[in-house]
Order: sequence, then C-alpha cells, then structure tokens
Amino acid sequence: MQLKMKRNKKRIAVLTLCTVMAFIPVPVSAGGSVSGSDGMYKASCSGLTAGSNYTVTAVSGTLADYVLTDSHILFIKQIKASSSSMDVSIPLRNGKDAVVLLAGNISGSRSPEVIGIIENGAVSTHSYTVTCHEATCTEQGYRSYYCAHCGDTVVRDVAEPEGHQYEISERKDADEGQEGFVEYRCGKCGDTYRETIPKEAEWTCPFTDVAKNHWFYPSVKYAYKNSLFNGVTENTFAPDSSMTRAMLVTVLYRMEGSPAVDLSSAVFTDVAAGSWYEAGVQWASSRGIVNGMGDGTFAPDGSVTREQMAAILCRYAARKGADTSEQTDRSSFVDKSSVSSWAEASMSWACAAGLISGIETGQGMLLSPAGNATRAQVATVLMRYQRNVL
Repeated sequence: MQLKMKRNKKRIAVLTLCTVMAFIPVPVSAGGSVSGSDGMYKASCSGLTAGSNYTVTAVSGTLADYVLTDSHILFIKQIKASSSSMDVSIPLRNGKDAVVLLAGNISGSRSPEVIGIIENGAVSTHSYTVTCHEATCTEQGYRSYYCAHCGDTVVRDVAEPEGHQYEISERKDADEGQEGFVEYRCGKCGDTYRETIPKEAEWTCPFTDVAKNHWFYPSVKYAYKNSLFNGVTENTFAPDSSMTRAMLVTVLYRMEGSPAVDLSSAVFTDVAAGSWYEAGVQWASSRGIVNGMGDGTFAPDGSVTREQMAAILCRYAARKGADTSEQTDRSSFVDKSSVSSWAEASMSWACAAGLISGIETGQGMLLSPAGNATRAQVATVLMRYQRNVL
C-alpha cells in the first residue's frame, strides 16, 4: 500500500488523540495537549496510570518530518504519574518548531504519542485525531493524523507488513491411487495454501507377510523405499517381530549418513568389536542419544520398548535441533500411570509430535510403554518422524 503525506506547514496544530486500533509497537494508553507561547509551554498529560513512568519529549521538526533521535531532542523530562493527569512545563525559546511526544517508559517498548505541535513559537489551534492501524501480514501499519476542521492529514510511523507465519495445518499422504497434499495455514490471519504431493508409483512389495490391506503397509513401503531398514529376509519383513535396541540405533545412524566413528575404545562391554551394529551404537552413545542399561552394558539384542524408543527419538531430535519441549495431556490413555518417570517427558513429546498415537483395545487406548516396539511400529514412527519433525 502506497501511503501519501499531505501537510500544510504554515498550520500549527493541537492534537486530540483517539486511539482506534492497536499499533505495533504498542502505543501509550494516554494522551494530552499542549498550550502556551514562545518561551514556556505546558504539556497537559491525561489518561495516565498512577505509579507508571512516562517521558515527555520535544523533538525538533514538524509533524510530517520529525526524527526521534538524541540529536533532535530539544527537551526531555521523565515523570512518575501520581494521578491520571499531570502537567509538565516545557521551556522552548527562539521560535523553535517542535513535536511534543508522550511515551510510556516501560522497558523501552512503548511507542510515543504526539500530544502537540509547536511552530514559529506558537501552538496550533487545529484539532487532530490519530487513527492507529496495526500492520498485518500483507499490509503496512501506520498512524494517520487527521484534522476534522480542514482535512489536513499526516501519516507517520509506517511499519512494514509482518509477513505470514505458516504452519502445517493438514496433511494427506499420497499413495499409489491418488495425490496427497500438505496444507499450510497462517496462524495470524488464517490464510492458507496447499502443496500437492504427487501420486506414488506403484510399488511391488517383496514381502509375503505385508499386504496392501495391512495398517502398516504404507510405513513398511516408506521404510523400504527410503532405505531405513530392510526385511529380515528377501521375502519377509516380520512386521510383528520386536525391534532390537541395536537395530533401532543402527537405523538412526544410517539416517544420519553413517558418519565416521571412533571405534578405538569400547563404550559398552557387550558391544562386540566388528559387529554390524558397533558403529551405530558408538555413534549414538557419543552424542548422548543412548545411555545404555546403567551397568556398562547396552543390551544390543534386547527388544526396545515403546518408551525407550520415544526417549531415544526425543534425544535424537534434540541433537538435530528440533524443539522437543512440546508436551501433551496423556489422560486419554488408560495406562498413562505406567510410563516410567525417566520417560514421561519423552513419551509426552512423542505423542504431541504425532509419532505415537496409542494402541486401540477394548479397554481404551493404551500407550503400552513397557511393551516391545514391533518392526511395523518402528517403521510407522520413523515415517512420522521424518514427515512431522524434520
């Protein structure tokens, strides 16, 4: 929006302020007027909050062109309001042109209100109102000073558009039959747009134990096509088999690109040198992603529980720079109290991030924190992690 300024510089104005809308920075919730003549003026401040600090400033220039910097300040006085109204004497001589401002001295974050204009040693007889327009995502913010008597208008304090702040509001994954989409919504103004996810090419599943009607089919396909992990044989995936602790950290290690690892000294007594999982375990341990069992062992062949999986992923996400502070209310899960104290924050984050949605049973939704995480469940959680967290 192009904003034009009009100002009759021969006119001198007394301003009556009427805040219509909020403005960024937030304006002072007070106003006032200026009276007097060359040599001594009085700023009558009104609408003050008793006990709050304010600053009355006279700045050289006219309403249209004043600059609020130290070099332009002609007078400044800080006051602490003892009531809703206070007067401040302003000694200005030699016919100075000045704009008198009132600002709340609150951590320096308040924007000043113009309460009077002095030109050629006199105070204006015009009556101005100010309309404050907040900047939006796409439009500028500004203050418009308007004289109802003569139509004189001045625009000040132009703020650039703030820009949209989009977040994912809805996602529908593509499959072999149809396109998907990701919808983004601006949290400030509600504007939305969508990005199309192309329809996936038909996948010939190599696993005899994974069918299209299985709930885990999309996640197994995702894990396989993105090389997260393979089947236990060329033709079987073993979706209901437990995922071992060594398998999980090795998958994360591969997701990270299998970086070089110092294998000169063993961290855990039960991680054999030269084993297929040695580098992954060493890498995860060196980055604080896994801590072992507390007795110097890692239990690589032990099944990883669902709460262990949540904790490992939470630490991994944090190392990647993701915000893992979000928590969710677990009251809808009937076994919420069975989550170990060390895993509560991680499990709450995993639920909030949409990684774990629970297991539906006849008794209600279960977190099953101590239950073993199956290969199908891990494939699903990793798919959600890469889509929702990364």
